[in-house]
Amino acid sequence: MLCLRGALLCALAFVTLPVVARAEDQTAYQIVLKGKAFAPEHLKVPAGKTFFIKVRNDNDAPAEFESKDFKVEKIVAGHSEILARVKALKPGTYTFFDDYHEDETRGIITAE
Repeated sequence: MLCLRGALLCALAFVTLPVVARAEDQTAYQIVLKGKAFAPEHLKVPAGKTFFIKVRNDNDAPAEFESKDFKVEKIVAGHSEILARVKALKPGTYTFFDDYHEDETRGIITAE
């Protein structure tokens, strides 16, 4: 019985190891939402490389971090954070926003 559990645990560790390794190899950028503004409002990222955006919501109310340009949509509860994976972008400019305040709370990513 112990051999079976040990083998199962080893197999599970082996299966999850590549996912963790890939996530650690990719860059994460931090964005903070406070009031109706993102800080920073403008991120520069390398084109052609997958990356992560960590969004921290310092407000009491929830927000919805969204980008139609790079296809991300995530709810960020008040006083919490999310991690969004962004696939490699071609060189260009991409917008993101808080869907609950789309006209007021916006930001830009430039892939170069």
